Amino acid sequence: MSLVSAEVTQQITSNGFWAQEDAAVGKRVDDIVNQGFQFKTEQGLELCKVTALDDPRIRPVIEFFLPRSVLGFYKAYGRTRQVHCILNRLTPELQILVVQIWSSGSEVIFYPGSHTHLLNAVGAQNGLLAIPPDRLNLPGINAKSVEMPNGGFAIVDARLAFRPLGGKVVMFGFMTPSEVIYWAKMGLPGTLEQKVRDEMESQTIGMNFKFQRSEGDGADDGPSLHRQA
Repeated sequence: MSLVSAEVTQQITSNGFWAQEDAAVGKRVDDIVNQGFQFKTEQGLELCKVTALDDPRIRPVIEFFLPRSVLGFYKAYGRTRQVHCILNRLTPELQILVVQIWSSGSEVIFYPGSHTHLLNAVGAQNGLLAIPPDRLNLPGINAKSVEMPNGGFAIVDARLAFRPLGGKVVMFGFMTPSEVIYWAKMGLPGTLEQKVRDEMESQTIGMNFKFQRSEGDGADDGPSLHRQA
């Protein structure tokens, strides 16, 4: 806990996010983008491990807000014309913390304060939730543009409104054990189970994967991030 600065926790609590440019992260995202977003591979799992689970700037923040969590989703998105969030405000407490890693040439608009409001978001075609424009005029909501020409990362309250304007973003959703029961398990080949068990899963962070033993036996996590309730 001592590794987490008060400034970072205050920004996430008050604004709903904390972002930082990082060329090394941007290059890792660029590499997997150039290879066609192949996440259900050892390289895909390594991306999550290196940029979230093993990063001393990120993992302590996850464990600060969520002393026990589960990696509930792992998805990639590009630019969009809509403003999105991942979770409607269901409780006053934070339920999901999202690590966003951004490619080079990225730009995103975050809406500080939006995580404190009920935004009435509905399902969008890209699998995220889309927020009605009028909800962004609620008191205390502002727009902040963040440019990451070399790539970088953000740690985001899942209830926060955001709009990707450029680049690609990969998102890892860490959620409370009570929340993960509403999310479909992510399918992975059985050959990757050992890596998940030995290198990713821990006493503080679990994994919401289902391992495919034979053809047609894997869970299909599909394109959507919609909560299953």
